Amino acid sequence: MTSMEDIRDLDNHKLCEADPFRGILVKTIGRTEEMTIYLPIGGEVGFSRGENYTFIRRETKSGFRVNKYRQDTG
Repeated sequence: MTSMEDIRDLDNHKLCEADPFRGILVKTIGRTEEMTIYLPIGGEVGFSRGENYTFIRRETKSGFRVNKYRQDTG
């Protein structure tokens, strides 16, 4: 059994949990609902929260690449 890793944005807010070996992301919505996203190799998904944007791409069979950005408000 593999363990889930937390994916966090630039402000350290937890966005989701990820299992890189199965390509699964679990996003909690509200207090009781969850959304499960399956990413094939090469698949990607983006999350935004406030001024932060986080993009997750499944690069290999066992790894994600996480890119984090902040919107320029100036």
